[in-house]
Formats: sequence, structure tokens, C-alpha cells
Amino acid sequence: MTDIDRLFDATRKSTLGGADSISFEWWHRTSRLAFDAQDWPTALDRLARLGDLVKADDEARTAVLGLALTACIRGNVPGRVETAIAQWNSVPGLYFDLLRGAVDLAATQDTRSAEITLDLVSKRLPYWPYVWSACGERYDRLGQWALSAAAWQKAEAGLGERAVLRVGVAAMHAGNVKQGRESLRQITPDAQNFAWVMTGWVASHRWFDRLRAYDALDDVLAAELRAEPGLGRPALSIIQDTLRAILLLIPPLLSNDEYERLDELVRKAFDPLESAAAIQRLQARLKAAQVHPEGEEAQNADATLARLAGQPSDETNVTRLMDLAAAGTLSASDVEEILALPSAQWGPLHAIWLNLKGPDMAIELESPFMRWIASARRPEVGWIPVVEHFMARGLFFAGKQALRRAMREGEFAPEDLFETLLEQAVSHSAENDTENELHWWLSQAGR
Repeated sequence: MTDIDRLFDATRKSTLGGADSISFEWWHRTSRLAFDAQDWPTALDRLARLGDLVKADDEARTAVLGLALTACIRGNVPGRVETAIAQWNSVPGLYFDLLRGAVDLAATQDTRSAEITLDLVSKRLPYWPYVWSACGERYDRLGQWALSAAAWQKAEAGLGERAVLRVGVAAMHAGNVKQGRESLRQITPDAQNFAWVMTGWVASHRWFDRLRAYDALDDVLAAELRAEPGLGRPALSIIQDTLRAILLLIPPLLSNDEYERLDELVRKAFDPLESAAAIQRLQARLKAAQVHPEGEEAQNADATLARLAGQPSDETNVTRLMDLAAAGTLSASDVEEILALPSAQWGPLHAIWLNLKGPDMAIELESPFMRWIASARRPEVGWIPVVEHFMARGLFFAGKQALRRAMREGEFAPEDLFETLLEQAVSHSAENDTENELHWWLSQAGR
């Protein structure tokens, strides 16, 4: 029995007698004939008359509304949607499910009728979770991620974890990393939701979030290759489909770290032919990243320099050191002279970096600047621009120390920049620090 059959059956439950009963049979039969012939305007006319006859019966009247909305959507008759809903002048919660077929259909269509149907039904039934899930499905399909996240959030009260998961995925796609993380962290991946959870994390524009998905994929693939009992583990076909989806979601430009993780996953998951093709596409993204980001990083570094350069320096010693830096003759001992003074006399010492000549000088002077970071007063621009400035030049030890100062002093804005710098700190720590130090940075990133 189809949804249409069930709705027509539900209209028959109305208790009518005499002439009304005869009229009902006529309009019921002709409505069904119009449906079968896909003559949607005629079907809507017949259903309007049928609705008048059963208006005292909530179940039958709701079934007629479900049929009318279905006809509007299938025939793309947007002008009749509001008329159909206007005839349904009460909200009998007991029979909401009779409208599920119509809202499901609306979620799959790109027509104006479908859009109006979901809009009007959600306004009439704002506390019905199912209509919001249908809205979420439609917005997902159209790539309207911010609207999707809002719709799924309204569905949470009735749909629970399923809606929470979809909020997380949509928020990640929309670039709302904070909301996406809050939702996805509530979900434990299992065989049923594995693909959604993984693609949700990979939809984030933050490397550390994508790393979560890569780690989880690596774990299930390793268990699959060892043929371990797979209670709660997705089948290999689902793992492979998930990885294929991830390969479509990853950034167009890949870092070395991300390329290596994906290369490893692809080799484990696919046969040699498919893995070779996937790796070739990954290599193209890696090569593109090696060509393009340099200019972007330079622009970001220049913007940081401009912000830092706006700080006045009345300190004669700092001005002298800036001149030495520009001439390429600044030494660590010159900086030590400033650091030997009381910290109140240090001034905006980091402004010297604006004038350092060449990366080798910067690396040589990183150690004294780490001492400055440990004891200096907060720069006028804050610590975050200083962290960005150091890390843009590969001075990660100084950058990480400045980032620690920022976190101790409650400086976490702008949020997107802070998240990016934290990810860079984790990545650098993974290759250069002790296990305890790495664990500390991972704990900060996981908050």
C-alpha cells in the first residue's frame, strides 16, 4: 500500500450519512481518478470539495490536506498550497503523521511548491520535529548549510541524536566550527552513523578536525585488515564509500601532513587500481599547494606586519636595534642588552622583527625573543598578532610560547585565527616536542 492509498483510506474514516455520504463517494472517487491520471488541478478541485465534507473529522481532514499538498508538489502548483493549508483551520497533533509523505516529497523537490509547502507547514507546526528534519534534508541537498543547521537544531527535541549529528555536519559545512564541534562531540561513531560523523569532521576547514576523521578511519581500516570481530564497526564497503566522499570534501590545496595521512588511508582502503588514481589526484592538490600558498602566506604576513608596524616606539634602544636589523648586523648580544634592562624599558621589542634581514637572522634571534615573550608586558596589539607574525616566519618555538601567554591571559580572538595558530602549534609539536608537551597541546586543541 502506497502513501497515497493510505491517505485515501484515512479520508474514508469520516462518519457521514444520507446525501453527504453519497457526495463523499463521488468526490472521493473522482479525486482518486484525477490522482491516477496526474491531472493535478482537477485533483485539487475535487479534494477541496472532499475537504468541505469531512471538515468535522480531524483525521479525514488532515488526510485530505496531505493529498492536496502532494498534488501541489507533484504538479508544481504553488498558488494552491496556501489555499489547501487555509482550509485546514486547526492543528490536530494526533494526526501529524498523515502529512509526513507530503513533507518527505517536498524535501526532495526543487520547485517553488515544495519550498512553500515546507515553509507554511513549519510555520503552522513549529513544534513538529519531522517538518524541520524535512527542511534540513532539503537545505542539505541544496547546499544551504546555515539554514540546514538551524532546521536540524529545531528538530533536536524530537529526533535526538540523529538531529544533533546533522546539526554538526551542516554547521561544519557552513564554516561554524564551534557549533559543529559541540554537536559532533556528542556523537559516538557506530556502523549506522559512521559516514555522517566522518564527513562532518572532514567538512571543517580546520586541519585538527579533519585529523579526527583520518584517525578514526585508520583505526577501523586497521581492524578490518586484521579481520578483528567488528561489533559496531561499519562494513568495508561503507568505509570505502566514506573515504570516497572525504576525497571530495578535502581542501583543494593539501599540506604535506594531510597528503601523507590520506595517501596512507587510500592505500589501505582501495585496490591498487583505484588507489593509484586517488593518489594521483591527491598529488595534484599537493603540488598546487606548493605553488599557490606562498603568495597567500606572504599576504597574510604582510597584513600582520602592517598591524604590528602601527605601534609607535619611543625607545631609543629599540629604534637603534631596528636599524641594526635592517642593515643585517643585529646580533643576539644586541638584543640581550635590552633584555638586561628592567622589563618596563623593553618597549615594543617585537617590532624589531619587522626589519630583520633574511630568515637566518630570525632563527638565530629566536632564543632571546622567547625570553622577551616570557616576561614582557602584553603588546598593545595583543599576543595573537605576535603569534601569527612569528609562525608565518617559521619561528614556531617563539610562536608557541607567545600562544601560551595569550591563552593564560584569556586572549582567544579572533577565533578563526586562534584556531589556525593552535593547529599549527599542534602540528609543530608533534614533530619537535616531547610526548608530554605534545599531549598538552592536543588537550588544548581538543577543548
